[in-house]
Formats: sequence, structure tokens, C-alpha cells
Amino acid sequence: MEWPNPAVTLIYTADKAWNIVAGETERLYALIDGLALHHLKKGDEVTPELMEAVIALHLESLCNRNS
Repeated sequence: MEWPNPAVTLIYTADKAWNIVAGETERLYALIDGLALHHLKKGDEVTPELMEAVIALHLESLCNRNS
């Protein structure tokens, strides 16, 4: 979307970026919460190493999303 005023464009872009960050933060919270619950219920299957690998994979997917 093209805005006539560069300041409006900057505000719109910053707001959109903030919404993306806020959404990704919630997704990460949900992932960690889910892993923690799985670990409590199935600690022998959901090890700290597995949890770390899942989180690393998620973060890598975020970094590679737009490249």
C-alpha cells in the first residue's frame, strides 16, 4: 500500500512489524508451554535435548522465512 506521507508509511510499517513480533511471541510461548507439558507427562520421551531441538528448529524457520 502506498501512502502519500512517508511518516504515515513508517508508522503503518512499524505497526505491522510489531503485530508480527507480538504474534510470533505468542506462538513461541505456546510452543514452549506445550513442550513443558509434554515433558511433564512423558519425560522419558520428551527430553530436554528434544525440546531444545524443536525450539531451535522453530527459530531457524523464523529466520529462513523471508530469505
